[in-house]
Amino acid sequence: MKLLFVPFLTDTQNGYTRVRHCAMARAIENECYVAIAGGVGNLAKVNHMDIQYAQSALFTPCVIGVLIFTVSPSLKKQSKINLKRANAI
Repeated sequence: MKLLFVPFLTDTQNGYTRVRHCAMARAIENECYVAIAGGVGNLAKVNHMDIQYAQSALFTPCVIGVLIFTVSPSLKKQSKINLKRANAI
């Protein structure tokens, strides 16, 4: 498997964060790319479907890709430096 596609539908940011972190783990564990894509918007006339929360992303199994998605500002600076070095090679 080279690409794992994960469609999802979440109504809170917590639900989205759970999907995102699980997808990042699958990319590392399975050594494949993982694409997540969620439904957004609202369906006002459908029960329990009034609003959704999502962001799409593509995760890679390599270390450089993982560093891009970290929260720490110091790691983001480090990942930019590593990306410049990787592009120079």
